[in-house]
Amino acid sequence: MKEKPNARETKSKKASKGKTRSPLPRKKLWAFRIAAILLAFAFLAGVELSLRAIGLGPDVSLVIPVSGSPKRAKYQLNELVDLPYLGSISLRGPEERRFDLPKPKKTYRILVFGASTVAGFPYPFELSFPRHLEVLLQAQATGWRIEVLNAGITAINSFALADMVPQGLVAEPDLIIVHAGHNEFYGPGGAGSSARGLSPSLFPWIVRIKKLRTSQLILRLLASTEEDRELLELLPETLEIPWHGETVRAVEARFRANLEQMVRTAIGAGVPILLTTVACNLRDQGPIHSLLPRDLTEQQMERWKSLVQQGERRFQEGQWQSAQELFEEAETVDKSSALVAYRLAQCLDRQKRWNAAREAYARARDLDGCRLRAPSTFSDIVRQVAESHSEPSVHFFDTAADLQERLGPEPLGHNVFLEHVHYNLDGHWQLALSIAHFVQTKILQRPWSAERVPSFRERNELLGATAQDELFAHSMALEVLQKRPMKDAVDVQQQIRFLTSRIRELYLSLSPADQQVFADLPMSTMDADLLGSLAWQYERRGRPREAIRWWRRRVRRRPWSPETHWQLARALAAQGQTEEASRELQTALELAPHAAEATLPPWADRLLGHLRDAEKGAGT
Repeated sequence: MKEKPNARETKSKKASKGKTRSPLPRKKLWAFRIAAILLAFAFLAGVELSLRAIGLGPDVSLVIPVSGSPKRAKYQLNELVDLPYLGSISLRGPEERRFDLPKPKKTYRILVFGASTVAGFPYPFELSFPRHLEVLLQAQATGWRIEVLNAGITAINSFALADMVPQGLVAEPDLIIVHAGHNEFYGPGGAGSSARGLSPSLFPWIVRIKKLRTSQLILRLLASTEEDRELLELLPETLEIPWHGETVRAVEARFRANLEQMVRTAIGAGVPILLTTVACNLRDQGPIHSLLPRDLTEQQMERWKSLVQQGERRFQEGQWQSAQELFEEAETVDKSSALVAYRLAQCLDRQKRWNAAREAYARARDLDGCRLRAPSTFSDIVRQVAESHSEPSVHFFDTAADLQERLGPEPLGHNVFLEHVHYNLDGHWQLALSIAHFVQTKILQRPWSAERVPSFRERNELLGATAQDELFAHSMALEVLQKRPMKDAVDVQQQIRFLTSRIRELYLSLSPADQQVFADLPMSTMDADLLGSLAWQYERRGRPREAIRWWRRRVRRRPWSPETHWQLARALAAQGQTEEASRELQTALELAPHAAEATLPPWADRLLGHLRDAEKGAGT
């Protein structure tokens, strides 16, 4: 039988139930919360410091020292600097060109910031307009060494550039050039981008957090499988951004604010800065996504469609004047169609009314719902930001207008562009000519000598440019046009036919043996290192002299690369060209002394012996 609890126990339990734990005083409660937060931060700081101490996780600074204690060219731009902007997605750039700090005397160093047009896509960095700029300014200089460092990174926009410019000051530039604007909508942080993350105002803070090695480690573990997709397919989240909508105005405001931040950074550091406009393919790039009218009545829509259809028929028949009149009448009903503006521009173009055609092409670009090309208002914004500062160190140059004037009245198209915004080799040269003339005469305030401008043949020799470079670039551009969203553009098949014809022409310009070598290389291999890939192919085919020719051209393009000198030394040694091979090996070891500490292959050991013997002979 169960015993009943006595009265005293019952009373005690009731009393305990009625009691509540007294709350902590407010001050103690907040002190506890703050202590918990500080403890969490202290733990994260400890983890971060530990990761840095043991060298785990990437350094994402723009300027980093070269490992291995080289005797010269001890610093370089860091290819991993883009990780905080697009995570684990592999981007193009910046160029890992090496340079010295402190900056050598009598050296004028320019640092160029921008996206894929600066990086040179689909050409290598060595053939992008910053390298052309270096060649042109060096030809004008007397007693000075010109260095142009290329900080271009594919797909980034002014959000990332505003973060990178302060880091670039470590490289001790004498001039900063900003050439950007095409990626403002779809780059990281852009309003139409799948990589926009949180509010644009929070983007700088997000980047700061992503720069932590702890964050980088976590991001690597959580890397998305989407990184294997093409950036053109991955980044645009929407292709329907109307010209007169709030999104465009918001992007314009952020572009202005980011440019302003870059200018203030340069002024604060006492470094001159040049803001430039960007050009694009107006003539041969049809609208990628033409939006349909939205605010028409059913009757107005029917009339608009009828006029457009009639205009298309007349246009295909080559009746330019009649088609023009129909498209103009369609615009009296609605002026929001990029397709109608583009067709109207083409009609004016065919009639050689080029001023009116350029205006209509520009309007078609602005109305395009897919915003992969900088709109016309961006040029005004760049000008206004530069002119709002009275400091003589802030410069503006309308490169887009100067390029158009330089090349004549016809609208810019395939004469300088491969597709929508990326220049062909001559386009890079023409752009560099424009900027070089401005830098020489307006910033350096020195005379410009037309006689010192290299010819195209001299240019190709100085740059090490080849028909294979052109062939690869046009092939890459063709791939771009065959993927979304570019494959949906108006008249894209005409672009494809143009590139296909140009590829065939370039391919047939090669010898049969060179054709076979090129055809046997995968595009991915050529993209990583075209010249090195060609050199290896010639070696495998038993053509060592041809291989040496390509290794020499690679040295000309990448003289700061120890691996390039090493491979040329190896190839020369195999052919018994000891003197030149020894010089190349010596250069390689100066750029990478740690290689001498490792076990050297027999050919390198023999060359080092040759060098020692030569030094002894010189001493006696």
